[in-house]
Amino acid sequence: MIGVRNTVDIRSTPGRRTFRSTGQSLISGVFLLGVIAVLLAQVLHASSERPKIIGWIVIVGLAVYVVRIMRWSVTADTDGVRVRGLVRTHALSWSEIDHFSLGRLGLYPAVGIVHPTRGRPRAMSAIEVAKMSTAKGQDNAQAMIAELNQLLAEHHGGNKPHAETPAPAQVERGT
Repeated sequence: MIGVRNTVDIRSTPGRRTFRSTGQSLISGVFLLGVIAVLLAQVLHASSERPKIIGWIVIVGLAVYVVRIMRWSVTADTDGVRVRGLVRTHALSWSEIDHFSLGRLGLYPAVGIVHPTRGRPRAMSAIEVAKMSTAKGQDNAQAMIAELNQLLAEHHGGNKPHAETPAPAQVERGT
C-alpha cells in the first residue's frame, strides 16, 4: 500500500482504512470553537432572556457543525466505502464504484470524488486540497485517491472495473 501522510488513521485496522485531510477540518474546527467561546461569553453576560435563547441555539448549532466537520472521513473496508460528509453518510459497495478522482465538483474547488457506476459523482469532503495549499497538500490528496483506486482494483480481482482509470487531475492552487 502507498504510505499516506496528512491523514489521521486512529480508526484504521487491518482490513479497514480511514482517509482524511487534516488541514481544512482542523482549521475550521478550531476557528468555530473560537466563535463558540466568544458567543458563550456574550450569552452568559446578556441581560435579557431573548438574546440568551438565540445565543444558545446558535452555540448548539455551531457545536453540531464542529462535530460533523471533525468526523469527515472516507472509510474503506472489505464491504466497500463509507463517505462521511457534513450532513449525510453514504455507503457504497465496491461493485457500485467505478473509480475515484480528485477535481472540481460543485462548490468544491479541489476535492476527492467517488464516481459510482450508477448515479451522480459524490464529493468526499474528507479528501481535499485547500485553496491555499502547497504542492505537498495536493500530493497527499492524490496519494489518498491513488490508494483508494488501488483498493478498488484489488476488490475487483486486480482488474480495473472500467476501461481506464483517469490520472488525478492537476488542481490549480489559489494565490
